[in-house]
Formats: sequence, C-alpha cells, structure tokens
Amino acid sequence: RHRMYYNRLVAHEMKEQTGKFRMMRKHMAKSGWFFLLMLSMQSLVLIGQDREFKSWTSVEYRWRMGKRWRVDLGQHIRFKQDFGALDHFITQSDISYTPWKRWRLSAQIRYYRQNDNQGARQGYDNLFRYRIGIEKRFKVKALHFGLRLAYQDRRSLDRSRFASSQDWSVYGKRTKKVLRLRPSVEWKIKDWAYDPVFYVEYLPEYNPNQKPLSFYSIRYGLGTEKKISKSQSISIRYFFERSKFRKSDYAYATHVLQLRYMFKGRKKKN
Repeated sequence: RHRMYYNRLVAHEMKEQTGKFRMMRKHMAKSGWFFLLMLSMQSLVLIGQDREFKSWTSVEYRWRMGKRWRVDLGQHIRFKQDFGALDHFITQSDISYTPWKRWRLSAQIRYYRQNDNQGARQGYDNLFRYRIGIEKRFKVKALHFGLRLAYQDRRSLDRSRFASSQDWSVYGKRTKKVLRLRPSVEWKIKDWAYDPVFYVEYLPEYNPNQKPLSFYSIRYGLGTEKKISKSQSISIRYFFERSKFRKSDYAYATHVLQLRYMFKGRKKKN
C-alpha cells in the first residue's frame, strides 16, 4: 500500500514538473526573439557611433482580388543622417500573382523624390524604379521559410536639369541595377500575436561607371507584425546593412528602423 502511494506521489510530482517545464519552454519561445532584439539594440549602442541611422515609415493599402491577385499601394517617407535630414518621398505600386500554392510573382514600380544635400549639385532628384521578382514559401512545423529573387532598375527623370551631356553622365543618370536574394524565416508561436521574422538579403549592384557587380550590400534584419483588426496591421523591423566594394577593406554601414501601417480591402463577392 505504501509502495502504491509512493508511486502515485512520484507520478503526480513528475506531472507537475512536466507542466511547469512546458510552460517555461513556451515562455522562452515567446520571449526568445525579444532577447535577440535587445541584443541587436545593444549592438547599436556599441558599434553605432561611427555609422549612419535611418528611418523608413510607410502607409500602405492592400487589395486582394480573389485568391491569386493582390495589389499594394503605398506612400513612404524616409530620413537619413541619424534621422536629421529628409532622404526620400516614395510613391509605390505593387502587383503580385500566385500561380501555384506557395509561389508568388510580383512587379513593382516606384517614384522617388530624393533629397540630394551633398556635393556641388544639391536639390531634389526625381527617380523611377521598377522591380520584378519571384518568391517561394514552405514551412516546417512552426517555421515558415521564404526565398525571394528579384531584379530592380532605378533611373533618373531629371535630364532637363543638366545643361551638358557631361554633367548628365556624371551627376544626372543615377542609374542603379540590383539583384536581390533574400532568404527569410518566420517563427509562428502558438497563442501569441508577435511572430518574429528573421532574414538576410544579398544585393549585388551593377553600375555603368564601375566594373559589373563589383559593389554589393548585405542586410541582416528582424521584425514582427501585429494585427490591430481584421483589416489593419502595424509592423516594425530593424536591419543592419553593410555595403562595400569587393576588393576594398572599407565598408559603409547603416542601421535602419522601419515602421509600416497596413490596411486591407477585398473584392466583394457578387
């Protein structure tokens, strides 16, 4: 009888400990990405003194047309030089199509109003950019992976600002062709609204005045998105970007904080 009582007591104790362990593991899962965020912010304090800080803020509207088509319209404002100077006004349109499950094709156009406040010629530049891309998504339990490949081309619209062809070739073209490869992972945490996203993006650049693909950037980012309602959400992201020439030891680093407000619509059924 004593042995039976002892076994029941041990079983009950093990059950309680297992429950506590599961709760602790769940809590660690929910708070783990906050630790990574704090670690990143700590890196800003430690190494951010010699680097530039930027902020990107946007308001976007998303309209879904059935299950396959999606249109995004957005207005962006960006600041540079440690948030002290205006960088860009951007108007954006993006359309995407899902031909198969977890595959997405996209095309994007942008108009830039860029503040050039350095050098001999200063003022606002007008730029146009288009981007085309393909993305594949898949998941393994709570981890949702994505891989995006894109190509973009940005050109100046300001030929009339420059009197000579030489000035236009040096200052005006502002042509920038970039390949973009971005693997990402989103961690879906049960019963929690702040699922973290982590990504790395490689951006080799082609410039007509330089050797092809001799300049590149790498971004390391993390963030999350919070649903406010069925049709509204807000997301915050941070990424660190390092840009350099392949055969140079010098690298330019940027810290970027992104904030986006999104509201969504859907085509009404007949």
